[in-house]
Amino acid sequence: MSLIERILTPSFREELTKDEELKYQLTNGISIFLTIVGALVTLFSVFVFPEGLVYPVIGTCFFASPLILNRFKQLNASRLLLIIGSTLCLTLYHTALRTPDAPLVVGLTMLQLSFFSISFLLFEKKESTLFITANIIAIIGFLWLVMTDGWNLTGQGLDSFTGGFMHYLIIGAAVLISFFIMITFRMINIRSQEKTLLLMKDVQQQQKDMEHQNAELNNYIKEVEKKQKEDQQRQWVAEGQSKIDHLLRTSEDSDNIYDQLISFTVNYLEVTQGAIYLLQDEEPGDLHLKMMGCYAYNRKKYLEKKIAVGEGVVGQCFLEKAPIYMTNVPQDYVNITSGLGEALPGSIIVVPLINNEQVVAIIELASFDALSDYQQKFIESIGQSIASFVSNQKVTVKTRKLLEESQMQSEMLRAQEEEMRQNMEELTATQEEAERRTMKFQEEIEQKNAIIEDLKKKL
Repeated sequence: MSLIERILTPSFREELTKDEELKYQLTNGISIFLTIVGALVTLFSVFVFPEGLVYPVIGTCFFASPLILNRFKQLNASRLLLIIGSTLCLTLYHTALRTPDAPLVVGLTMLQLSFFSISFLLFEKKESTLFITANIIAIIGFLWLVMTDGWNLTGQGLDSFTGGFMHYLIIGAAVLISFFIMITFRMINIRSQEKTLLLMKDVQQQQKDMEHQNAELNNYIKEVEKKQKEDQQRQWVAEGQSKIDHLLRTSEDSDNIYDQLISFTVNYLEVTQGAIYLLQDEEPGDLHLKMMGCYAYNRKKYLEKKIAVGEGVVGQCFLEKAPIYMTNVPQDYVNITSGLGEALPGSIIVVPLINNEQVVAIIELASFDALSDYQQKFIESIGQSIASFVSNQKVTVKTRKLLEESQMQSEMLRAQEEEMRQNMEELTATQEEAERRTMKFQEEIEQKNAIIEDLKKKL
């Protein structure tokens, strides 16, 4: 820090803001300049106007007092004292120097008028009370000077102030004060502009930061909303899967289970219609898909439909073992019939139901609107459960059929056994009857032989 800055800047500058520090510097700078001017006027008055020496001495003390007051953080008092004291002392000195009939001294008048402009430099708009107080007192002093006759009856020293070195020195001091004030105003204006630019840059940077933060916040909100939506979709899929599992687990009507399944699926997905086809492979030479359930517009569709493997989209889906999703539905594919008439669906999805890498059934759904990814995922998810159910049901049906065949064979065996038993009983009875007859016949023969023997003996 330079010597001038050390003189102008108070020791407690760390406690001050930039604006407060500038006020202290301006007050101290003007105080030093006016003290120098006052000291020169005092020195000159010693030789040319000793009768009025008291006024420049007091004025110089007023000029120097802000340097002391500012050390004690009395900025308001120092500024008021600098303007009011200097104006009053200069007014009294001017009056004491001027003769009763003499006009105002040009140099001193210019100097006094320049003091008015100091208040514009030292006080801000928000310090209106201090500004008005200082200027009212200064204006009263100047008006008093204009309306009051001079006190210098002899005219001593007046010529030195109306011409010569002191005249030009005071005019120069007034011009320097005015020039200093203008330069200072210019510097303050430049500083304000720089400060404004800095503030604008800070505001722009803050706006950019806020925009960046808003963008990040919006992205975060979008991520949260996306996650919430995904969670809701996952929950929706899980709830639907749970309801399908419950339906498969608790349904006792095996004849209508597929109607119940397709009805629930159509309503849960909010599509317009759907059908489920089961693979019929009982006859090796007649492999086909049979519609086991069809549902549309809140009512069951009573249709009989048989699709050969590889026929149409359903048959192709069976061969490819992969879902088929169509949004450009052919005109001749299917029409959705409602109370408003017939219309072509906006999308069709055909999903194979696979168990142990074998297609056991096909689900076909039609909708006026496109199906979202999570809806398609739900269809594929429930397909696994339905496929497992279909396979288990097929096994159950086969097992039941084998059991019935086994029971029938057992009944036939039991009937045959009963018939054989009855035959054996009849055969046994016949044999017993034959034996009885044989024994009777033998007895008769023996009797006849005995009679013959008796006859032989008698002969």
